[in-house]
Amino acid sequence: MTKEELTRKVLARLQEKGLKRFSDSFETKVGQIIISLQNTFPWNNDEEIVNMATEQILKRINEGSLDSSFNILTVKTKSIKNEEEGKEQSGSKKAFNILTLQTKTEKPREEPPSILRVYNWATHLTHEEEAAEAFIMPRPEWKRLVRRLIYTSGNLIKVVGPQGAGKTTMANYLYRELSKVENKRVRFRSLQKGYEEFGHWKYYKSLEKVEDVDGVKKKWVVSKDRDWEWYYTDDTRTFLIDLWDYSKSSQKDIIKALDAIQDYWRYRCNLRKSKLNRGEKSVPVVPNIVIFLQKEALPLHFFLGKMTFFELKPWKPEDLVKYYKEAFKGTFPFTEEALREVAALSRGIFRKFKEYIAACLDEFLSEGINYNKKITVNDVRRIITTEKLVQDMELQLCELWPRSRENRVLAVKVLRYLREKGPTLQKEIAEKFFAENLMACSRLLNKLAHFGYVKSKKEGVERRWEIA
Repeated sequence: MTKEELTRKVLARLQEKGLKRFSDSFETKVGQIIISLQNTFPWNNDEEIVNMATEQILKRINEGSLDSSFNILTVKTKSIKNEEEGKEQSGSKKAFNILTLQTKTEKPREEPPSILRVYNWATHLTHEEEAAEAFIMPRPEWKRLVRRLIYTSGNLIKVVGPQGAGKTTMANYLYRELSKVENKRVRFRSLQKGYEEFGHWKYYKSLEKVEDVDGVKKKWVVSKDRDWEWYYTDDTRTFLIDLWDYSKSSQKDIIKALDAIQDYWRYRCNLRKSKLNRGEKSVPVVPNIVIFLQKEALPLHFFLGKMTFFELKPWKPEDLVKYYKEAFKGTFPFTEEALREVAALSRGIFRKFKEYIAACLDEFLSEGINYNKKITVNDVRRIITTEKLVQDMELQLCELWPRSRENRVLAVKVLRYLREKGPTLQKEIAEKFFAENLMACSRLLNKLAHFGYVKSKKEGVERRWEIA
């Protein structure tokens, strides 16, 4: 059902309870309550949402927490006689008592606590699973790209980011914002393997007159031919193309998709040129094309060299904490320090941030919901183990040490130690992790520094290392 249909259904329920003469602000408030319940409990069906909204409004009326637009049934006209006024007041009081009695008798069922909303959100690790727009909070660079696509045309842009950085979320945000702009037609396409082309061959048969060599005999024969037909009309202003999740061995598939996109782009460029050369009044623009690619599977293709590079950078830990606070009105069930630790361990990857929150809640809820207890930083460090971090960083660290798992494990241990303790002298790191082998310690730290994981400051003859 739509929001309006649900609102009408709730109003009908309230009328059955003795309420009437609803103001416009009343109906607006009902709609807001319905939207809030849908976002909080996306697993509930329409009937359950209507019941919850009705019970919530009745409860607030009896508590006196709602404004005058929610007042109970009142008499339409006032009587001049005191006797009639007394009857009216008695009737109004009676109606109030009946309403209170009904509310007490039909006790609303207990609503799921807010922690379940966090739990449900955290387990949806991909944008395809997350339907609630309330959880999409655009970053400043997303808004800048929207403005560019609105005011200009002919942009070729590649959006590149690691797995879990939010490419599909950003693509959906761009589509939603561009769809609001009048006369700016936008298409959002998720390319699938085997369906990369932007058009298809249209086959047809026709009769053709054929003559022999001497020109004496003539006959009609069936001729077969084909024409290429594009899927999209020429008035499309922007294409948002989200490529599927490739493996590292899928270079041929990625190139096939990029070839198809390039073919369509050339067609639109040539179409515009030909119409301009003929002096036609109606000349279509060259569309904006935005492609979303995985950083781990970025291929070598000359078409990508023509594109503007837009990198989806990792979130800063403080931005992830801010996002959580805005989405859930606080840090519960985490302490502030614990939530910051989760954000730091996720390395700015939004999917990992949600995954680690879900892992903490798995244990937190194992003994039931306790609002007097919180997840501490020590709980986070115990639940998110070093082995888990090594597994999650396997792709990135394989580029640094493709044949040495020992170095990958050491790197994670060193990074975690620096994150928890802060700036540390190289000598101390060597003593703790490298059995005082300063050379091995220096090689590992220098490689981590080269790839932007750590940085150092010289203090006399020593170096002090910290997270970059």
